[in-house]
Amino acid sequence: MKTEISKRGFSIIGAILICLAILLFLFIIMGIVKKNTPNLNPLYDSIFRDNINSMQDAGEAYFTNDKLPTEEGQEVILTLQEMLDKNYILPFTDKNGDTCDLNKSYVKVVKTKDGYELRTFLKCGEESHEIVKVLGCHDLCVDCNKDKTCTREKITQYQFVKDVKSTKTTYSCTVGKLNGKSCTDTVAAKVRTITKTDSKAAAKITNKKLDETVVTKNKNYVGYEKTTTPSKTEKVDVDYEVTRIYTDPDKKVETTCTTVKEKDPNCKVQCVPTYINGVLEEVCNTCGYVYHKKCTDNDVWVCPNGYTDKGSGSSKTCYKDIYKCPDNISKENQSGSGKNLKCWYYVTTPATTIYKCPSYISKENQSGSGENLKCWYYTYTYSCKPTSNYSEGSGKDLKCYIVSTNYSCDTANGWTLKDKTCYKTTSTKSNYCDLSGYKLSGSTCTKTVDAKATKTTVTKKAYKWSTSETLSGWKRTGKSKEVEGKEVCE
Repeated sequence: MKTEISKRGFSIIGAILICLAILLFLFIIMGIVKKNTPNLNPLYDSIFRDNINSMQDAGEAYFTNDKLPTEEGQEVILTLQEMLDKNYILPFTDKNGDTCDLNKSYVKVVKTKDGYELRTFLKCGEESHEIVKVLGCHDLCVDCNKDKTCTREKITQYQFVKDVKSTKTTYSCTVGKLNGKSCTDTVAAKVRTITKTDSKAAAKITNKKLDETVVTKNKNYVGYEKTTTPSKTEKVDVDYEVTRIYTDPDKKVETTCTTVKEKDPNCKVQCVPTYINGVLEEVCNTCGYVYHKKCTDNDVWVCPNGYTDKGSGSSKTCYKDIYKCPDNISKENQSGSGKNLKCWYYVTTPATTIYKCPSYISKENQSGSGENLKCWYYTYTYSCKPTSNYSEGSGKDLKCYIVSTNYSCDTANGWTLKDKTCYKTTSTKSNYCDLSGYKLSGSTCTKTVDAKATKTTVTKKAYKWSTSETLSGWKRTGKSKEVEGKEVCE
């Protein structure tokens, strides 16, 4: 019995030791893997730093004196797109191998109180930085000491290329539409219809139906009225005509004079030795100021009398408006001048005889003209049709009816009459999903599943410039360029 207990205790302790050994082995393996995994952040930072430095070098070479702002606070911008279009730099990519923002990345020069600042801004994806360089005493500074000769070093830079790998995960659906990391499929829900028919006795009513009243139209002629009007003369006003004529201004010379104050050019300073308080000192005279007149001739353009001027200087235009009545208006039918000119003529209407219908005859009850004018009016008689079996009133108030007994149903609420019974059929509809895994939402059925994830490794080329002829891990492309280095003044 003691032997069996001892063996069982040994097996439990052994199992615990084996588990601890396995865990220790896993921790050691994870440490080795983590230690050997390269940190790519320094490489990515170096790519971004080399790209923004290349933009700064190209911008500094571009902004010569003729391209600099002249007022404090004013700035001149050169975007990354413009730099690539003008071939100032070669195209480059970010750490993921994608192109940077060509319109939001730029190099600009800002005029400050003491000189200029060269500001370079680069935006690639979510990463963006700006570097500022203060431009010192060289050809960009207009206030430099002209006794010095300043030159810039010429530095040769070499272009390098390197393959950079990045992994992207894409999601796709075999059924439905992709929504983030899920696939959603939507189909129309099925519809169930349950039909039921109800019936009830129709309502018995005595119907008094309004029948059409027969209206007979009778035409009655009446004589016209004759009126003779005398002749008359009326005055008719007409608008005047405006003609604008132009002429060149006359050129005159005007002289403008000002008084100028300056030191007397004929005065000479003379000093005489003189004892002052026992000390021999030189006493010198002081020259005063003289005034003289300084005149300048200026060209002035003046319009002739009666003309209005427009513009200034040698571009001035002279014009005047001439108002007159139309040629068919005689002199005696005119008065005033300029904008107050009045023009008119007279129209004489001969005596006429007017034929018209009496005032109670409407226009549509007339035809012809003159002695052939016809005037009439209508009278009406009212009666019932043979189909009517009852009437009320008379004349235009006559109403004709057909009286009968029939049955009716509430058709507005869906009841239909058949013989003496009313019937109503109602249908109830409901939506449902007949596909497995789909859930009902209103009139649609929706199913959501995880999308298929596909990881793809993409290799893109990264470029950088360096003054070194070799770089560890990089390969020379064969391209090189010269950039300006620091300034040396002697």
